[in-house]
Parts: sequence; structure tokens; C-alpha cells
Amino acid sequence: MTSSVVLNEQVLYVIFTMVNEQQKYPVGDELSLDTRSPWNMAGVCKDWRRAICANPSFWTRFELNATPGPCSSRTKCHHDVDLTRCQRQLELSQPLPLTLYLFHTRRCAPLFSLVRALGEHAQRWQDAYVYLPQLEVDDEVGIQFAGLLPCKPGPHFANLRSLEHLAGGDAGPGAQLGPAFTSGSLPKLITLRITHYSPPSPLDTEMLRNSPRYPWSRLQELELCDYNDYPEDLLNVLQQCSGLGSFTLTAGSHFDGDNNWYDNVSQRGSVVMKSLITLDVTLPCCIWEGTYETLHALSLPNLQNFRFSGVSHPWDHPTNEQDFSRLLAHWGCKLRYFEMDAPRQAENDYGEGELWFPSFLHLDVFEELEQLVLTNDCWQWATVELEEDSDQESPSPDSVRPWRGAWQFATCDDILQRLMNSVDGHAPLFPKVKVLRMNDTRFDPYLLLDVTRERTAQGEGSDYASLRRVEIDYFVSNTSENRRFQQAQSEVVDEYAKALTEGLATTSETHSQGARPSLEVVYDPRRFETILLANRVSKPFPG
Repeated sequence: MTSSVVLNEQVLYVIFTMVNEQQKYPVGDELSLDTRSPWNMAGVCKDWRRAICANPSFWTRFELNATPGPCSSRTKCHHDVDLTRCQRQLELSQPLPLTLYLFHTRRCAPLFSLVRALGEHAQRWQDAYVYLPQLEVDDEVGIQFAGLLPCKPGPHFANLRSLEHLAGGDAGPGAQLGPAFTSGSLPKLITLRITHYSPPSPLDTEMLRNSPRYPWSRLQELELCDYNDYPEDLLNVLQQCSGLGSFTLTAGSHFDGDNNWYDNVSQRGSVVMKSLITLDVTLPCCIWEGTYETLHALSLPNLQNFRFSGVSHPWDHPTNEQDFSRLLAHWGCKLRYFEMDAPRQAENDYGEGELWFPSFLHLDVFEELEQLVLTNDCWQWATVELEEDSDQESPSPDSVRPWRGAWQFATCDDILQRLMNSVDGHAPLFPKVKVLRMNDTRFDPYLLLDVTRERTAQGEGSDYASLRRVEIDYFVSNTSENRRFQQAQSEVVDEYAKALTEGLATTSETHSQGARPSLEVVYDPRRFETILLANRVSKPFPG
């Protein structure tokens, strides 16, 4: 950069953030890259250093981790440089709020000094991600970490809006965070994500009665990951979350009560959640009776966005489907966005070619649906093997099979067929749907072509909205360690894309200019407009 060309600080910041896109959940060796990047950029030249140091936005992200390995000695600690930079970075980031990532802390004096230095600026914390693995908690690292932060009463984290942490272990919820993190010290906390949450013991409940661990009533977004405790404890939590707009539950394999726990629930719909707009539920393979009773205890009159993973397993059909249908009818909401696992074809253990249609899709709850996402929640695509009698050099996906016990594939053909035809006396599905997205599922491209022709030719006054966008994320987009199978997947993608492209071109030629259907088929995930619930904020569906 010459002396005659000086970039505006804000322009430089925009360029930098575009090139160095930061991840929300950094992993592995990437943990320290984003934090060190401002220092690397500042070393380019004097002009860049001046511009970067003058813009506090570069310096607000702090990542503390022990990825490089344990320190061999105090003089060789890799955190010495980080500690020196931390003090300078705290000065350069003034007065903006901070984002803190703490991963895999070990017994390391300089690293603890980093935490202590950041703890002195606790009122500037806006987002905190604290993950201390179980082994390290047993090694008293969690206790050491808690001792580095302010413990006197008061709103130490006055501006903290988002908190994520690992809460496993026998110490109880929030034990790793210490007494500094209570509802009284978190006046602005609205987003909470907890992994391995466990309700407090009766003694802890009494101790926390006047000073709850979390400000449940103020939360707008709540996520509980790997929840394995009794459903009644979950309902007690949700009963306190009166303003919750988004709730995500990933249940563990032991999530269920005893046979009679739900008799203690006064009535279905006893937990009213009027503010809840978005619900994301992932259940284990075995869905017990108590699971549905838990959801039946909720009243969700304003629910708009719903993802449910676990309902499409053949071994739970038809009882599982009947329970799910009653659940949706009980809620009585009108969904605008729905995401589900596409029905799967079972292996021989469950019947050759067995496939079922989720009849609950005909319920009135879907009559206002605008976005439909069909996924294949089947990780076994990445571990496949050739049939023993296969001698093909370039096998097709039909000539390879997953390991024993895995699912062969998920397909959405039956659903596509019902988007344009009446079946068994039922009108075509989803009359208002405008966006269709298919993730990692198989389908007949010519059937999809028929659907696009039928649903894009709707005129004014029609009972059906025009389908304007189809997003297709083929299963080939997922990394496979089997190179031959990856090649076979790519060939299927090419075949699908060719059929759709040629068919849409032919359809367009049959329409006069000005009446051409405004349908867009997108294959590039980077151009997708549909926001999956994993990335959706708790706000009403965009009208």
C-alpha cells in the first residue's frame, strides 16, 4: 500500500471480515486462527496497522484453548504471547462488547491469567461459550476457572446476552461456572444453550430458590442438548420460561419417565407457552409413551416453525404416527415452516421395500405452510460397502449398501406425488407452499418436474400458491470416505440436474413471453434462502 492510497478504516474492516469469515463454533486447529488474524493483518505495513488498531471491531473476539498441548515449562508456555496480547487487545477493543470462547482448559498459569484478565472486564462480555470436558472438571479445572471470576453479589455480567456451556457431571447444573453466574448477575441474558443439563438436587433447589441459576423468565431462546432427565423436570423448567420464543430439545437415549409419571400432570396443555414461535425437537430412535405425554402437556397456540426428527422410523409405525397426529391436532397451531425426516425404506429385517406415508401431513395444521424441508437424517451414507457379487468399476448408489443395520435410503417421492394429486379422498398437500427444500434425499427428477409444472401454473384466484423456489442439497454434498461411492453419487446428481434443467427449459418454451413460470431451482447450498431451524432466530416467520 503506497502512502498516496489510504483505506478508510470501515472499508478495511469489511474487506477483512469477508476474507476471514469467523465461525461461531471453531474446532481443532482453527481455534486460534481468527483471534490471531488481527495481529497478522497489523503486521502487513504501517498503514494497515494504523487502520486495524484504530477500529475496535477487530479486537473483540477472545479464544482461550489448550489445543497445542500441555505446557512443558513456564518459560516455554505457548500462552505467554497470548497473555501479552490479551492486555493490549482489551485496550484496543474498548469500549465494544466482547465474545469469549473457552475450550479444554488445562492446569496452566498463563492461561488462567488470561481468564482472570478477561474476568476484570466481565461487564463487557456479550457472548460466552464455556466448554470444560468432564475429565477436566474432575481434575478441579472447573473449580479453578470459577475462582478466577468475580463472586461477590452484583450484575457482573451486565451485558451478557448469550451463554453456552457444558453442564455435565455430578456437581450439578452450572457448577463449572461458579457462583458468579446466577440470574442476579445476568440481567440481559436472553439466549441459553446447555449440554448435559441436569435439574438441581432438592438441596440445590432450596439453595437456589432465592437466587436461581438461570433467569428462565427472561429467556427468549433456550437449547437443551443431550437431555436425559425426567420429563417432569423439563416441564418445570418450561413453566418458568414465559417469554420463550425459540426452544430446541435434543433428547438423550434415557429421556423418559417411569410408567406413571405423566399421571401427575394435571391436564394436557397445562404448560402454556404463548410466545413460542420456533420448536426444534430431536428424539432418540426409541420413542416412549412418556415422550409424547411431555409434548402433550404443552400448549403452543402461536407455533409457526417446527422441526421434528425421529417420527419417520418404521419400527414406531403406526402407533408413533397416531400419537404424533394427536399431538399436532392438540396444539391447534398453523405452521408456516416444517422440517421432517423423509420416510425411509427399511432393510430386510423390517420387510423388503417397506415404505410408509406420514398421513399426519393431511392435518389442517399444514394448510398455511409456506416452506417445507425434507431431510435424510441418515449418517450411514458415509459408511458403505459394495455388494459381494458386484464387479462394477463405477458402481451406482443402488449397487452399494450401508453396513448391516443401517438404512438404505430416504425418499420423498410419495410426498411429491401428493403435492399435485388427490389421494384417498385427500386434497393435494400444502396448498400455500412456496418453497420446497430437499436435503440428502432421493427422488424421481421427472416426478419433481411434474410437480414444478403443476404448482407453477397456478393463476389468480387459485386455491394453490405458485411454487417459486426448489432447493436441492444432494447427499453427495456430504463428505464420504468411500471415493468410488462418492463418484457414483456425483453421477446421480448430474443425472438429476440434467433432467430438471432440460425439463424446465421445455416447460418455459411452451409458455408465451410474460407468462413464463417464475420458478427457480437451486443446487448450490451457498445460494439457499431457506434457513434451517438450527440457524433460525426466535422471531415470527417472515411474511
